[in-house]
Amino acid sequence: MEDEFYNKYYLNTDEHFIKWRELTGIIKAENIINISKGLKFKSVLEMGCGTGIILKTLSERRFAERYYAIDISESAIEYVRNQHIKGLIEAKRNNALKICYDDRSFDLAILSHFLEHLEKPKKALLEAKRVANYILVEIPLEDNIISRLKTLFLRFIKFDKNYKLKSDIGHVYFFNRNNAVNLVISCGLQIEDYKIVHLSKKSLFFNCRSLFSKIKIYLFLILQSVSKITNIPLIATHFIMLLKKDEQGLDV
Repeated sequence: MEDEFYNKYYLNTDEHFIKWRELTGIIKAENIINISKGLKFKSVLEMGCGTGIILKTLSERRFAERYYAIDISESAIEYVRNQHIKGLIEAKRNNALKICYDDRSFDLAILSHFLEHLEKPKKALLEAKRVANYILVEIPLEDNIISRLKTLFLRFIKFDKNYKLKSDIGHVYFFNRNNAVNLVISCGLQIEDYKIVHLSKKSLFFNCRSLFSKIKIYLFLILQSVSKITNIPLIATHFIMLLKKDEQGLDV
């Protein structure tokens, strides 16, 4: 069922969808470059590579020498192969819960907006730890004050005390900063560096097609500003962590 969902997802040839993937992929690649400053990597594996825009952007910026990509979706892998990414050694269909590569095969494993798609993200993170020296994780922090209030409201009107928010883009694990850090610690990893990144106006307005959508975005931006000032997790942000084994990391 999961394979079928993602195969259909990456077979979407809608021009707007493709441009959206390109925009967000470039932003994610820039986040990787910014948090990795001062480090040099020769080999990079992206787990859950999607369309490969992240690796393509990294290649164009000469981030590393060799790139590898895995994804559960065959249509995603075909998309990556057709990108003609310079330095791409291999793109193959592979379940991230059991990676086909040997221990310490890579300098860096990238898990960008990937763990939230897994019911058991710990298994994938442990596999990343096994095959790479450094790990780059970016996740959306979707468990926030607004989402919790929305859940409570929907439980009330639906008369369902067990109701949980659902995602139409395959998210099954909802992170906040605490459970993200606890996940990292439980895997025996240390946080070398981290950043909280707020959604850009460009990405927010990209899919804006109505007046109602514009109003929602402006309200979101107001809440985002309040969240920045108060450091209170009101709305969704992105949490980026650079992880490494066997060294004392940062307190978050």
